[in-house]
Amino acid sequence: MKKIYWIAAMLILVIGLVGCSSSDSGDSSNDEPDAAENETENKEETSDTSASNEELGIGDTVSSGETTIGTYDITLDSAEITDEVEGETASKGTFVITNLTIENTGEEALNMDDVLSTLSLFNSERSGDVLNVLVGDMEAQEGEVEPGDSATGELYYDTEKADRYGLEMTYVSPEGELKKARWNFDADEAE
Repeated sequence: MKKIYWIAAMLILVIGLVGCSSSDSGDSSNDEPDAAENETENKEETSDTSASNEELGIGDTVSSGETTIGTYDITLDSAEITDEVEGETASKGTFVITNLTIENTGEEALNMDDVLSTLSLFNSERSGDVLNVLVGDMEAQEGEVEPGDSATGELYYDTEKADRYGLEMTYVSPEGELKKARWNFDADEAE
């Protein structure tokens, strides 16, 4: 009688293992297309994102549209790369000086500190890293720009030397959508 229970238990165990292994392989074969589909979807999203990001350069203007801080246009007028500014040597290797014009196209005063906080500099040597900013002589940087007025000035970034740089503006629409615009320029394009 003990042999019958023992055999029955082994039979149930074997059937259970076979059933689990066939459902596991069924699940893994089902997982494989899902994983491939996810990769395809991720690639498509990346393609869509990069396709929707227009390649901007020196001289181009970005209109923010309505944002949580106001409505404005920013133009990257020029860029300069130098190792020293006013007797101060760059601690990371070089200064990238961006000359910008910011125009308030909205109906309310625009806080310059808010606008400047949307800007970050990237370089080809440290992909994805935001670099520290030193504020230069941007007019009214701590004040406001009235509707229809503009401010022009320079922002200084202390960064590593690289072949390519990107000035990125990140802002939020009133609906909470995160938006980005990026001006890219090569070191030899800078003055």
